[in-house]
Amino acid sequence: MRVMIIGLPGSGKSTLAQQISHLYNIPHTDLDYLIFTFNPERKLKIERPRSQYRKDIAVSVKKKDWVIEGVYFLDDISAKADVIFYVKPSLPRVLYQQWKRRYTDSQRRSYYSLWSAFQLTWITLQLVHMAKGLSITKNLRYLSCKEMDMLSESMDNLVTVGSGKQALAILRRTYVPA
Repeated sequence: MRVMIIGLPGSGKSTLAQQISHLYNIPHTDLDYLIFTFNPERKLKIERPRSQYRKDIAVSVKKKDWVIEGVYFLDDISAKADVIFYVKPSLPRVLYQQWKRRYTDSQRRSYYSLWSAFQLTWITLQLVHMAKGLSITKNLRYLSCKEMDMLSESMDNLVTVGSGKQALAILRRTYVPA
């Protein structure tokens, strides 16, 4: 089983990926850790060279089973995925999760300043209301919610869910856990 999970920051992608990984005993990959290195002294993410993270992604998708999650929609992952979950909870829920994570996760708090949390909130609000996504680096961009909704209409394997519970229910009907 090959599962790709996408959605806004704070939508529950990582939690869902961890649950799927545990339930089906398959490896979980967070795209943030493939694409970026973290500099805790300066509290920022630095994009790795594109050739490096593309190689790492290629290695991840060659495996028989995997669950890969992130805010970036990458064609080389989606083309190999059996199912793509677009996790789309309500905007208040997403914003709550972002701020809850900021105050309860000591590792994230050490990486990100309070200003970064405000920036993430601003980015999220833009992605919800804009027609086009935002470029975050030279090579990557976040898709807007409107772009994701259009994708979900044209892709057979892309399923929009409001929560991780809905996604797990769909998977349990399709794939029996080992």
